Amino acid sequence: MGREEILVGDDVTCSVLALEFVLRSEDVTVWFGNRTLAVMDRGFFAQWLCEGGDYVVDDLAWTVEGRSVLLTIDGNRTYAVTGPSLRRLAHRCE
Repeated sequence: MGREEILVGDDVTCSVLALEFVLRSEDVTVWFGNRTLAVMDRGFFAQWLCEGGDYVVDDLAWTVEGRSVLLTIDGNRTYAVTGPSLRRLAHRCE
């Protein structure tokens, strides 16, 4: 179905990572370089984007704080996920 590259930023160290999201009809696979970080159910991810809260899957922990989406990789560093492409990873909120 497609690929989407999303830049995530760390406010503390000002580092930026480019994560690749591979979209299929039923799932979303998150890659960093040649490493798979997570395989997420696309429908559940879409629901989570609309409702917020915490979502932990494989090596990723997603959190919604207000209007911010935060992503923690390997339990170490937390990045802010920005941009309109985040909603395209799943389905539109109804």
